[in-house]
Amino acid sequence: MMAKKVQDAAITTRAAREKLDEGVHWRELAEGAHIGYRRGRKGGKWVARWYLGEGKYRQEPLGLADDVVAANGLHVLDFRQAEKKARSIVDEGYAEAKASVNGKPLTVSDVMGEYAVVRDNQTRALRGRSDVRSGFSANFENHVKGTPLADVVLHALTVKDLTAWSQGLSDKIAVGTVRRIRNDVKAALNAAGKTYADKLPATFAKTVKDGLELKGVVRLSDPKSDDEFDDIDSQVLNDEQVRRVIEATAIIDAEREEHGDLHRMILLLATTGMRLSQIARMRVGDVDIQTCTLHIPVSRKGKGADDRVDEKTSRRVDESVIASLRPILTRPRGAVLLERRRMVKSGWQWEEVGRGPWSAVDLSKPWILIRDRAQLPSNVTPYALRHSSICRMIMQRVPTLMVAKRHNTSVEIIERHYGKTIDRAFPESAEEVFKLVA
Repeated sequence: MMAKKVQDAAITTRAAREKLDEGVHWRELAEGAHIGYRRGRKGGKWVARWYLGEGKYRQEPLGLADDVVAANGLHVLDFRQAEKKARSIVDEGYAEAKASVNGKPLTVSDVMGEYAVVRDNQTRALRGRSDVRSGFSANFENHVKGTPLADVVLHALTVKDLTAWSQGLSDKIAVGTVRRIRNDVKAALNAAGKTYADKLPATFAKTVKDGLELKGVVRLSDPKSDDEFDDIDSQVLNDEQVRRVIEATAIIDAEREEHGDLHRMILLLATTGMRLSQIARMRVGDVDIQTCTLHIPVSRKGKGADDRVDEKTSRRVDESVIASLRPILTRPRGAVLLERRRMVKSGWQWEEVGRGPWSAVDLSKPWILIRDRAQLPSNVTPYALRHSSICRMIMQRVPTLMVAKRHNTSVEIIERHYGKTIDRAFPESAEEVFKLVA
């Protein structure tokens, strides 16, 4: 059954409304949607209605008409104010109906819970264990669940909802952690936007983007936005310090009876400058002994990461690095290249329960031992090996595009975060540069 066609009533002015009989008089806003004026003995009221199908309408009151009292834009409305409010309510009504098809409207908590299952399964597959959970799950439970944002229905999500949530994160949380939490929420909502596109408004993606902009989550007192790039200068190691790190790792590896697992991980981080998450995903078949080349999975960061899941970048390494890998290259080509033992505490003893891939947390405690043995400052993190590799190439005046490609990042990132190093590598004044290119 189709929505009713109505004859537009003269309700746009006070004078026209005074001539109407008591009762409701309608004016069309769009097909199936109307604004109504309910005439009473002492003035009238505005009402909106929209078609639900099967001959049914839904109505919502808008406020008093300005027949007796002047319009104030809140409780007393002139026609234009009432029309604007009616359109907004009708749009919300249709959005709610669209979102409720095949069940109740989804909330932010619903879709983040669904995404947590996906991320947990990815983490378990990557680490070869069924008893682990992803960092996403922890961020969801600790920073979203139980907040007002969690109960917001997805189709009604606003920039204000997201900004209020992000500004409500504790000031005790490090800026880098805030960024990761924000990115987790953004990833889950963007995934939901694709999965449930038929239930959500066309503006949903923009709402997520605008609501989770950096300015909405980073404290004004702290201009840094990503802990990967916090205080880069203090994280750059010279060649001697990197050598000490590798030597200290060999000693710590032997003391902890790691059988080369720890040493190989640090060695690859130092020689390639890649992220641990990339090295951890390498397979035995990614090592080419003949050409001393490592084929490293590209980063999962940035736009289009899902489309690059099988993509790899190649790095040539010294023969000594290949030599360190030879003992573990006898396994199947599809096996994870770098593994470490898994330990569980049984009573007062730690027992080995198998082997599995590395994760960033596995390097936390060993790194403290390595850092202290190598006599490095206490603020130096494993990411210093990547910073050092990038800065070393910049200081050698390798073209920025090549530096970016060699480290699986972008020229924009290199220029944005390593600008000081670039300035030191190219100290010539503008006049001298012009002379060189003249």
